[in-house]
Amino acid sequence: ALARALVANPSTLLLDEPLANLDAKLRESMRAEIKRVQRETAITAAHVTHDQVEALVLADRVVVMNQGVVMGQGDPRTMYQRPPNLFCARFLGDLNEIPVTVASAAPGRATLELGDCRVGVEMPRGMSDGEAILGVRPSDTKLDVAEQAPERGPGLTLPGKISDVAFHGDFQQLTVELPQARVKAFTGPGERFTLGQPVSLFIGHADVLVFPKPGDESSQVK
Repeated sequence: ALARALVANPSTLLLDEPLANLDAKLRESMRAEIKRVQRETAITAAHVTHDQVEALVLADRVVVMNQGVVMGQGDPRTMYQRPPNLFCARFLGDLNEIPVTVASAAPGRATLELGDCRVGVEMPRGMSDGEAILGVRPSDTKLDVAEQAPERGPGLTLPGKISDVAFHGDFQQLTVELPQARVKAFTGPGERFTLGQPVSLFIGHADVLVFPKPGDESSQVK
């Protein structure tokens, strides 16, 4: 199908979920093949997908839409690491959401309060004091056994307990019960954690995302 589309030498190639019905291994190899063909032919391609990994791997520019409205757009790395709003952050991968209070908001800066913990962060335009959501990717969290937690850099250190351990082969997905929320964390396959084990969850200053408390996401279009 791809060859038939390309033989006519079109100015733009539209790919509408072309990998949706392929098994995991074939989907991965075809992602690489589509990217190679697109670069060799230098053709502009619009690739429609609901697969977040597919979008991040293939795209030079990602556009996230919701009911026909563009919620955000940019290069894949920026859209994943610094999404413009909560909708985009949720759509482009796993996101831990922890309720926090915004205090002392100033243009471009604010202090987040979470129990006895405080951290200064960059603030999205238009946010003010009050309730907010702290977002962090599971891959950006760091877990330590509670009594062995080392001193880390600026950020938030939160106490919790392991409530689930899922072994994925090359990594583990752990569920951690915090006083404020239930969150996911990724660790290496050789690290040993057990159900009910007290842990210390660290979120570095640079990995903190902050969003207004969920409401009408269409009002957060960038």
